[in-house]
Amino acid sequence: MLYYRYELSREVLNQELVDKILFSTDTRKQIRADLGDMDPKVFNNLLTALRKKGVLGKKNVINPGLIPNMSEDGFKLVFNFEIDPKL
Repeated sequence: MLYYRYELSREVLNQELVDKILFSTDTRKQIRADLGDMDPKVFNNLLTALRKKGVLGKKNVINPGLIPNMSEDGFKLVFNFEIDPKL
């Protein structure tokens, strides 16, 4: 989804429209096809799981804190984990 969001944002300047197009029927079909012709029910269940985890908002918007800064040169995605030493 991040890839498609990036590609759309290169052509569409309005970010609200980018989010709307990203979750359109046609784009969802393309994402499912890229995932090996994933069944629509399975894909929708995955989207529901992402909403429950806070990755997606209720209005099908990717959490802005999870969107990497991408450019023509690529992007850098860094995960910072804190591990409780008492465990």
